[in-house]
Amino acid sequence: MTDTICNLTDTARTVITVHDSLLLEIPNDTVVCGDPNLTLTANTFNTATEYVWSTSQDLSDTLNNSLNQNSINISPDADITYYIQVKNPWCTLMDSINIVFISSAIDLI
Repeated sequence: MTDTICNLTDTARTVITVHDSLLLEIPNDTVVCGDPNLTLTANTFNTATEYVWSTSQDLSDTLNNSLNQNSINISPDADITYYIQVKNPWCTLMDSINIVFISSAIDLI
């Protein structure tokens, strides 16, 4: 930039840092029956630093023991939704997995 009166010149610089996007891939909604034991895994392709698993959309009942744990083991006995929130220092993403439970009991007529 040049001043037209005194003919002085000055330069200003702005540094813009672009961070990689936060990615999240989780299993599709699932139907289970009997006595299911499942592992739910959130794959962030190494873009997240924190994971919160919950059955509450407000994440009030954190299910994982550590915030760097991307998987949880579950044994649902009713229909349930699991929520996952992932974070890095710049972004936050949230998604959910619906589990539909079908009892293994069959009524014969």
